[in-house]
Amino acid sequence: MSDDAPWLRPYLACMIRSNTNRKGEIAVQRVILRALELGLNVCRPCIEGTRYDLAIERTTGRLERVQVKYCDHQPGRDGTYQLSLTRHCGGRARRVYGYGRAEIDAVVGYLASHDCLVWLPAALWDGRTRIALRTRPARNGQRRGTHMATDYRW
Repeated sequence: MSDDAPWLRPYLACMIRSNTNRKGEIAVQRVILRALELGLNVCRPCIEGTRYDLAIERTTGRLERVQVKYCDHQPGRDGTYQLSLTRHCGGRARRVYGYGRAEIDAVVGYLASHDCLVWLPAALWDGRTRIALRTRPARNGQRRGTHMATDYRW
């Protein structure tokens, strides 16, 4: 973008924020970049609509099917991100589907306002439709049932 059109910047930023397909693509590209930085191979399905966004080959040669999620919600005052682990299908009568271990091996969340990726293993998300990740400890000292984003940073 040229510097002689500063009036265009807020408009473009708003467009990017408002389009969920773009957000998802930003998250996927961020994950691809991180995998390449770690020296891992990345495969992407040729068609849309698969249950996983990427297949990442570990150094052991094992392929892991990864679902990528973009989370742009500002954390609440308690420092919690709510990461949705669902997809919606159908028209007016939308059905909500979670992810199971038979479909994917991991969820990678992109926490946009912190610009960080979190690798969530199946034991953490299997059977759930939402997970809360904390960016700072609870004020009341609660540790049970909390998931610190720093523990899963990738």
